[in-house]
Amino acid sequence: SVPRRACVTLGDALDDPDCGTAFIKVLEKAGTKGGATVIMAAYLAKEYLVMQESGSSSRKFGPYLETLPWKRGMNNQEHILFWSDENIESTLGGSFCYREAKEIRQEVEFALKVIEDIVEDTVRLARGEQQQEEETGLWSKIPKPWEIYSKISADNSDKAAAATTTLDGLDLAVRGAFVTLLTRSFQNNEDSDDYEEEKLVPLLDMLQHNDEANIRHSTISYSEDERDDVVEVRARRAIQKGEELYNQYISEDDANMPYHRFFTRFGFVPGIIDTEDPILDLFKDKSSIFYPKVVEV
Repeated sequence: SVPRRACVTLGDALDDPDCGTAFIKVLEKAGTKGGATVIMAAYLAKEYLVMQESGSSSRKFGPYLETLPWKRGMNNQEHILFWSDENIESTLGGSFCYREAKEIRQEVEFALKVIEDIVEDTVRLARGEQQQEEETGLWSKIPKPWEIYSKISADNSDKAAAATTTLDGLDLAVRGAFVTLLTRSFQNNEDSDDYEEEKLVPLLDMLQHNDEANIRHSTISYSEDERDDVVEVRARRAIQKGEELYNQYISEDDANMPYHRFFTRFGFVPGIIDTEDPILDLFKDKSSIFYPKVVEV
């Protein structure tokens, strides 16, 4: 079992002494469905950047954050959020992945500006680039995140998608945070009371995907205080000594997720071992996994 206190949850972001007030306001305006993932990404990115200045031991989840994929290739992580625009066009153009990959990247670009206005002062303060201000003055000084989000979302031009940041390192940190949430976050099994809750669970997120997973997980409550909960992992069947543990990255309802969608979300294709860039070779060869079949009539 993994103690809930060791898991990264939305509650940790909302309780954050640096940006929790702003996160709560975003959640109130955007709602859980629209704001939870952005808030968690902001929290992860902020913690990671501050950790670079003060050391991992200074942050609640510092040692765990060091294990996450903050750039392409780290922990063998491949993901379209780490690709350049040129890579997207040259590799994915004409494929089933192209539209969805562009949409995911655009959503992250939108979120980047919202996140910057929330976390910038905290990161700059940690870097010694500015002095601390009173919270009320700071909050009134910056544009409200939901106002920025609405403004960007309302603009359908290509310029709107090309959000930029003046905070060094934030772009990559935010991309890494979203990659982490897309590829490593968990929801509880359907028999749990908090089935819809998204969280990061250390150790459990190290397991590889398999359509026939040999473990299952759920949150167990031992008291009225949810901080005392644990994420319990149980075997689905008898597991032999030395056998690798596997989890299922998608729910039973999504069991028929097409391979190209699996790639845009998780960065790999089930059954394809990522050595010597075999996935990229599939794009070069116009594999039917990623491209429409051409049938001669």
